Amino acid sequence: MEAYDTLWPGVVEVSGNPAVHPGRREWRLAAQENPAVYHVHLASVADFGKAMYHSHGLSNEFDRLRLFHHTKALGLVRQMIQSMGADGVPSDALVMAVYNLSYQATGWDYRIVPESHPPSPAFKARFLGGYGRKVPHDDHIRAMNTLIRAKGGLHKVELAGIAEMIWLWSLDNCSAHLRTPDFPLLKQYEAHLTNYRRNMAPSVCEGPSEGQGSAFLVLPQKGDIGRLRDCLLCTAALTVEFGAVGERGERTYAFRRLVRIARANHHQLLSLPADTNDQDTHDRLIFSITRLAALLYHDIVIFPQIDTSGIKPRLAEQLMHLLTERSRDLFPGAGRNEYRGLVVWALLLGSIGSTWTRNRTWFVEQLHWRSQALGIETFAELKTSMLEYLWFVNMDGPALRAWTEREAAMLPSYEDG
Repeated sequence: MEAYDTLWPGVVEVSGNPAVHPGRREWRLAAQENPAVYHVHLASVADFGKAMYHSHGLSNEFDRLRLFHHTKALGLVRQMIQSMGADGVPSDALVMAVYNLSYQATGWDYRIVPESHPPSPAFKARFLGGYGRKVPHDDHIRAMNTLIRAKGGLHKVELAGIAEMIWLWSLDNCSAHLRTPDFPLLKQYEAHLTNYRRNMAPSVCEGPSEGQGSAFLVLPQKGDIGRLRDCLLCTAALTVEFGAVGERGERTYAFRRLVRIARANHHQLLSLPADTNDQDTHDRLIFSITRLAALLYHDIVIFPQIDTSGIKPRLAEQLMHLLTERSRDLFPGAGRNEYRGLVVWALLLGSIGSTWTRNRTWFVEQLHWRSQALGIETFAELKTSMLEYLWFVNMDGPALRAWTEREAAMLPSYEDG
């Protein structure tokens, strides 16, 4: 029981005080009624205990504890599945047990990679420092999805918190693989997002002359590019609110609600196709460029993953290929004027995303070339221009480094006279 009381609050992500949250009470009751759930809970405690205390030399002890309870739970779950039959509907307890077993069976990625930018408030809120190092296996994801289909969908899971945790786990995995979400928006997330978009400040939705997101108002309002436009305007509003959050604010209900809206908006962005059926070739190209840049921004600010996921370098490489293979009509001196700044914004995000990779030099050179074509000569001018798209404070340092790298390369050396 000490493990439950000591480590449980750090394992279960909830709103409010974990000691009185109804989900915690329901989970403990499920463990009392079902031996498989009991053992997966203790295995989870051991698993996350290892995550929190691996640097204290306790990994072997937690591994032994996890293996014992995981093995016990696995045998009991097999019995439950066999007794259910081919056409049976899995119980909430079985869903909970299988989810925990799947999560526990993943490995931990303890690699340390140089950060390309400081973490955003959303990163801290998602427990990624400790729990983001879990590496899920595709086989486990597919098995979980099969079980949920047999259940009739996530909305059929009534045990408090389980549907949301599976949904988040799946969304994390789909984000890491840059693929369409496996599950639709949960109703509570859909309600949060709908209300937030409805009540967004008129200055964001109706077209200010300047400010976060204002430059996206030139995008068409119909079709996939219109849906992308809606996501970006919502992201702009979230960016402003995240920027107003202090350290104390990160522990408030209002901030946790903001994080939920950010998750829902990210789900909508990830749901967009990689390409659109728009007949206008120019709009199709802009859709693809903007979508990749938006995904980069979301990984930096809105729905970040841990750097070992490699999302940013992969997105940056896709963006580079797109800009080199399909964007001849977007070169300076050609194309639509209203989209040239958007391409510079995408290049800036690509510069951050490609940090520590071979593609960095290309992005930095392109960023300067296209900035100069717009009359942007200094970093201050660049930031002022890019604030009309999306910009968060944790981009300040990385963006400045990208700008000064090219300036340093252009300075004459003493050997040149």
